[in-house]
Amino acid sequence: MEPSQLSRELRESNNPDLSRRRLIIGLSGVGALMGEAVSLYQVGMIKELPDPPIPLIDSSKVDASNYAYKRFDTPDGFMMVTNYSLTALIAAAGGMNRATQNPILPIALAIKTFFDSALALWLA
Repeated sequence: MEPSQLSRELRESNNPDLSRRRLIIGLSGVGALMGEAVSLYQVGMIKELPDPPIPLIDSSKVDASNYAYKRFDTPDGFMMVTNYSLTALIAAAGGMNRATQNPILPIALAIKTFFDSALALWLA
């Protein structure tokens, strides 16, 4: 597909599949933004994270825990940002008819979201 056609389709088309993909991209952006806030806390750029008004929630305690630094000698907030960005990338790839023109993309997105859901359930 020509880049100009892809640009036009992604920006101007309104089919249901593309609307769902935009929702996934938007939610992934929100998740990445939250991950960025956690990352900034985990490397000392901000000193405190805001907590939701729910009893027994201590974001700073969770995000400073040993578990948060356990994998790859890296704060897990950065892995969170990478994960959400990868989801957005897969959702954004391809034009409005990608299911027929490049069916591996929707399959990859389905596998990625299934994996993310299973991981979230396991961590809960």
